[in-house]
Amino acid sequence: IYMATIERTLFEKNAREILVIAEKYNIVNLKEECEQFICETITIKGFISLILFADTYHCEIIMSVRYL
Repeated sequence: IYMATIERTLFEKNAREILVIAEKYNIVNLKEECEQFICETITIKGFISLILFADTYHCEIIMSVRYL
């Protein structure tokens, strides 16, 4: 967090958890990186839970992506 960089492998395993922490502590850049990663890796199976998650944590990037 202090270096403003996160290894890609951490995103792969913990993107939503990292996003929650970034939202809590208002770390905007980290939150945006998490949202971008989540958008890139969304599947049909996880779509509904992702939209609920994005709404809960005010994820503007995720909510603005056109999935159709």
